[in-house]
Amino acid sequence: MKKTVPIAVAVALTISGCGLLPQAPKRTDLRTVYVWPTEVCPSQSAGQQAAGRSALGAALLSTLLGNVVSGIVGIPAAALASAAEADVQGLKATGTNARFYYNLEKVAATGTTDVIPPGCYVVAYAAPAATALKPWCSDAEFAKSVPQTCGVGVSALGALRIKEQLTLPQLGIDALATPEFYAEIAFEPSGSPDIVRPYVAAMHYPKSVIDPGSSKPRMLSLTLEFSSAQKDDPMKGATVSMILPSVTPGAPVDSAATARVITGWTSVPTKFTAIPPDPSSGRKVPFLPVTIKASFNEVGDPSKFLQAFAKAFGASTGDYSKAITAEISPVGQASAKQDQDKKLADYASALAAAQKSRADLLGACTANPATPQAKASAESLFTSATANQRKANLAADLVGISHPFPSPDSVTGTTSVCWS
Repeated sequence: MKKTVPIAVAVALTISGCGLLPQAPKRTDLRTVYVWPTEVCPSQSAGQQAAGRSALGAALLSTLLGNVVSGIVGIPAAALASAAEADVQGLKATGTNARFYYNLEKVAATGTTDVIPPGCYVVAYAAPAATALKPWCSDAEFAKSVPQTCGVGVSALGALRIKEQLTLPQLGIDALATPEFYAEIAFEPSGSPDIVRPYVAAMHYPKSVIDPGSSKPRMLSLTLEFSSAQKDDPMKGATVSMILPSVTPGAPVDSAATARVITGWTSVPTKFTAIPPDPSSGRKVPFLPVTIKASFNEVGDPSKFLQAFAKAFGASTGDYSKAITAEISPVGQASAKQDQDKKLADYASALAAAQKSRADLLGACTANPATPQAKASAESLFTSATANQRKANLAADLVGISHPFPSPDSVTGTTSVCWS
């Protein structure tokens, strides 16, 4: 079963033609891949925003579900990266984006705060503008490619910034040249909390990037990898990996080509450990900084790309399938329960040892040690009590409960010198 998956994907992705093409851009190339999480895609109407809203305290991903999604989306992401490395005739463009993932909005009527997850990722492969600043939609070709975006989303595009505004005003996207590739990635709900399937809601791809004079179909791939500084980072499951197997450049691109996108499930996480600020009523504020590593590929040699993809996909499947099987199979769940029971037993044993050593120390201190031998014995008991207390706190961490002792370096009610 493991080996049939990459073969099936490879067959689905195969396109004809793999002639000699220019090399990837040189190091001096200033083009990069920009990504913006937005509440709604610019090509969609404001009335569709409600579908993307999620109040604070909504259904959260369980740890099990999050781990499984992280594994599933990690397979094609790693495989696409390997395929792009092997395809030396194609274009591999990357970008690192520091963004905020959510918006916060205070509801005046209730005084509660809504956490609004993104309903879209806007992606652009562009270079700094060489001429005077101008909106992308003022470019006739761009406006023809994405008429809905330029019809209803001009203000949404205008609100985007090259960098997130923190203390100083930041340049808007009109400081970038019109993108050579632009896409809006929206989400279809799966019926499961936070699990969605990405699709291409709009695209601008007027000509091949690596061979602008060619009009033959191209294979494109896009990967977006999210990370945050949170403990047990839930953003790992938000990775998006997709392949467009046959897109003929044009303005606009044939909608049938974008509909043939090959992708998997992903997550729009609502589980986070960061504490949201309290925004003022009637004002949205950004929340939760994330780093987005983006990769856009225009394939030059489909044969080599697919071979590398299949090899990397097959190698990854085994590693991830073991972890996923352990998470979701009855045997795996039983094993996980046994492991948790063992951790609880270890915690109880460590707690008992800490309590006994603390009692021994208290007994020695009650006797008011006066001789050097008695004081040395009391100091030894103090060291043992401190060590056992630390072990009990560590065992509590493994179980996932609060520490039984307030500090790993102190013993309640005693000091290292319990005599006058």
